Amino acid sequence: ASGTVTNALTGQPLQGAWVFLGPIRGTLGPPLLKTSTDAKGRFDFHAISCNWVQPLLAWKHGFVRKIFSPTLVPPPGMRTLRDLSRFHWEMDNLHFALVPAGVITGRITDRHGKPAVCVSVALIYHGDPSHPRRWGNPSAQTVTDDRGRYRFFELAPGRYSVAAQIRYAQAVATLTPVDSDSRSPRFGYASPYVYYP
Repeated sequence: ASGTVTNALTGQPLQGAWVFLGPIRGTLGPPLLKTSTDAKGRFDFHAISCNWVQPLLAWKHGFVRKIFSPTLVPPPGMRTLRDLSRFHWEMDNLHFALVPAGVITGRITDRHGKPAVCVSVALIYHGDPSHPRRWGNPSAQTVTDDRGRYRFFELAPGRYSVAAQIRYAQAVATLTPVDSDSRSPRFGYASPYVYYP
């Protein structure tokens, strides 16, 4: 298996991009092999010995990862898994065009303008552009630091919303002042989500 990795916006080769050879089954387990691209963005796996066609994943910091899952078309006469396991396959001149990743960052304060520490922040991706107000499951979660700041990175292009929520167990454990009109908060209690935009 060989090919190139380039910047999808500029077309320039990406040096130092990682290319992993399977297995990728929903989660990133240990790859069988890995290599990095040269100055021309090229990668090459030599003398691969696998009992099945494996997917490849290309990744570089600051870019959205990309997976290539080859489809095996067996020659005539190969009908069983044992026959296919002996089939020699080659994938040359593969091209991974990686899209530069996005970053969403911000700061959360209380009503007095002071940093809100250890506030839960969720990032929600709107995958269906025809339904921009449809909420999906959070694609990433984090908490604010001691300055009230949060940061999500290596995001694929798309439409996102940010939701913040005070979890009083976190706030009390970190001595964060919590503004609340209710009585003394209980551990495990959480305020409603506040969305932006």
